[in-house]
Amino acid sequence: MEYIIRECPYCNGELHIPEELETCICIYCGKSFRTKDKELEVISADVRQRMEAEYQESIMQIPSLVKDYEVFLSKFTKKDYKQAFVDYVEACRSLFDTVTNYAELDEGRDSIVAETVASELVKCIENNINSAKTGVLTEPKKLLIEKYRFFLMVYTVPMINHLQIGYGDILIDRIIKEWTVRYPKFQLAKGSYEQLQEGFQRKGWCFITTAACENMNKPDDCEELKLFRFFRDTYMQQTQERKEKVQVYYRIAPLIVSAITLSPDNEDAYRRIWVDYLQPCYDDLNEGRYEICERRYTSMVQDLKDEYQVHFLD
Repeated sequence: MEYIIRECPYCNGELHIPEELETCICIYCGKSFRTKDKELEVISADVRQRMEAEYQESIMQIPSLVKDYEVFLSKFTKKDYKQAFVDYVEACRSLFDTVTNYAELDEGRDSIVAETVASELVKCIENNINSAKTGVLTEPKKLLIEKYRFFLMVYTVPMINHLQIGYGDILIDRIIKEWTVRYPKFQLAKGSYEQLQEGFQRKGWCFITTAACENMNKPDDCEELKLFRFFRDTYMQQTQERKEKVQVYYRIAPLIVSAITLSPDNEDAYRRIWVDYLQPCYDDLNEGRYEICERRYTSMVQDLKDEYQVHFLD
């Protein structure tokens, strides 16, 4: 019988183990560990202690994940999102490398780590919201909640997915659970960077209209989009007020489309938007009722801001 020499990962005792044995019980401390699963199983007690200390230090750094949320939200634009997301991922990578190394030490540890990280993250956000000065003359609490919610959806959750952490799905589910307990009226959805970046690839001004048309499998040069773009390039450029309205739409529409895209019922939502708003607008344009179309479209944007809770760029 061949033997291998291993150190117990718990007490550091030297053991001579039959080569074919997959699980061993230490004769010194009585604890069980796997012998062949991973190199991590033979990590010394000193190394484990160091990894534990590094993990605890990383948990203390969790507030850094949302520290610059307003800066990153301001870069959620077609021009800046790609680089901003890369910067955010790199800022978070070291923390998650340390946490992941610790999570992989033992079987089942990853779910405990995921619960701790999620709890600390959402608790940090809750403390930030509760300690912020809010009121009539300052930023309303509701807008702060909306900001953090949207930041988690377009930066933090996609970052976790992008890093391809083994326990990533568990962690995201825990974050959503912790968030929902505290803010049940502000739904937090899963998403990926690829989903969000795709939304910025739409041409021109008609973000919502284009998304709705795509949902109905209409091509980019369909008659509906041609007419809406003509409306944008002519009527909406005739006064300064209308031009400013277009600029506001440039800022808010990508957020609305992202929120819809990440919602579980996005296909139904786009169909409803078409029936309730865009088809009537299209009919108005065909009949030359440009002012009515403008009011209807403006009403749609406001209603969708309310429904998908993206007021924070007002």
